[in-house]
Amino acid sequence: MKIENLSFSFMDKAVEKKVFDGLNLESDSRIICIMGHSGCGKTTLLHILAGLLKPSSGTVSDFPDKVSIMFQEDRLLPWLNAYENVALVQGTPFERWNGQDDRSSRILRSLDIDPAMDIGSMSGGMKRRVALARALAFDSKALLLDEPFKGMDEDLTARAADLVRKQDKLTIVSTHSEAEAEALGAEILRLH
Repeated sequence: MKIENLSFSFMDKAVEKKVFDGLNLESDSRIICIMGHSGCGKTTLLHILAGLLKPSSGTVSDFPDKVSIMFQEDRLLPWLNAYENVALVQGTPFERWNGQDDRSSRILRSLDIDPAMDIGSMSGGMKRRVALARALAFDSKALLLDEPFKGMDEDLTARAADLVRKQDKLTIVSTHSEAEAEALGAEILRLH
């Protein structure tokens, strides 16, 4: 992945606000953690990499075009259960949960989630795990994860990080936690 002279700004009450200016990164690492204070552009960079935002200037090259993204918000479908939210992204005809033991249910169980559980009865941390499972289940060439371990205890974070590490794809993670970056074995990109 190569980022050259990337800049992004937006208008706020007729005043241009720069998020970052002239960002450069070249890396062959498989896992990169973006770190920095709130508002420094971590989420914005993920959205640019996903093609959801267009930079003001600069280029991104050698980055896969088929990405899976886990947003800061869980974006789950509340009328579906955990399994159905995950299975929805697998590119096969939609299936209701009927006890099957497939990739979706295995990922959920590895994150301590009952596949049959209703989204409405979950805590915030459980919803994050379902959102992470959905991102992992999608057949992509790159993973973009925004605060994926929020609401998880140390043991669950370690297991979730292990799942992420086992994916054979470029992974970019936004986090505030040095411990999470270490658990992922990631190269660190600090935004200021």
